[in-house]
Amino acid sequence: MLDQCQAFLAKGPAYRAVIQAVYEHPYAEKKDAFKDLQLSGAELDAVLAELEEALVVLSLTSQASSNIESRVPKKIFLINPDLENDLGGLL
Repeated sequence: MLDQCQAFLAKGPAYRAVIQAVYEHPYAEKKDAFKDLQLSGAELDAVLAELEEALVVLSLTSQASSNIESRVPKKIFLINPDLENDLGGLL
């Protein structure tokens, strides 16, 4: 699985940026974790979908923190815990 991560990091700067953003901001919502990236919405969604499919990035659905938004689930992202320690050395 670590080889797969190395392949994604070598695939292009978009993949490295998304992995690094999730690594540095675990449990963050999409709008917060990726706000500084210079990627279009479609490009970000494509990269995230590929990383999620490979189980490098995991997405979880959680309840919103505010009572007003409690019925709207929020999606948070984190690095696969099996890869987290190894990714620290690669980034």
